Amino acid sequence: RANLITDNLEDDDLVRGRIRHHGVRAIIHFVGSIIVPGLVGDPLKYYGNHFVTSRALLERSLISGVRHGIFSSIAATHGRPKKMPFGENGPTMLINSYGTSKQITEAMMRNVAVVQSTYYAALRYFNIAGAGLKQRARQSTISATHLIKIGVEEALRKRRAVGADWTDYATPDRIGVRDQINVSDIAAAH
Repeated sequence: RANLITDNLEDDDLVRGRIRHHGVRAIIHFVGSIIVPGLVGDPLKYYGNHFVTSRALLERSLISGVRHGIFSSIAATHGRPKKMPFGENGPTMLINSYGTSKQITEAMMRNVAVVQSTYYAALRYFNIAGAGLKQRARQSTISATHLIKIGVEEALRKRRAVGADWTDYATPDRIGVRDQINVSDIAAAH
């Protein structure tokens, strides 16, 4: 019931043409860079992909009359919370360019909403896992970076070990606890 468009968001004529052609009234914006370890060596990639392209899309949307949107954000905007569980209104913390680039994009959307009468939601979640019911959405990178795919690769003997230190957490058995959310649930929420 929706059109997936994967164009270059910085191409003004193309994006505005697509919005006009499809009669777009709302945009769901899934920002693409997800491999957190890579941000250490190239933080500008995250600012470019998350903030710069989001700004371009927002501007083209406003020019085209689109006033509703959903932004796929991340719980990393909360940094390392001092107490768990924490709510969406909990404090945010800038600890790396991944979470920071999402947080400043949310701030931009908030600021624009006040003066442009736009409506948006920023959905924050952690650790997306799974391949979806029809196997269309999955981590397709050569080197797995997410726990579920790493575990599956280890079980299939495609890697020697999971390679994580599971013994230094403040849990009763000192083993880490990670939230995982299925990609199909993310799609349904959006």
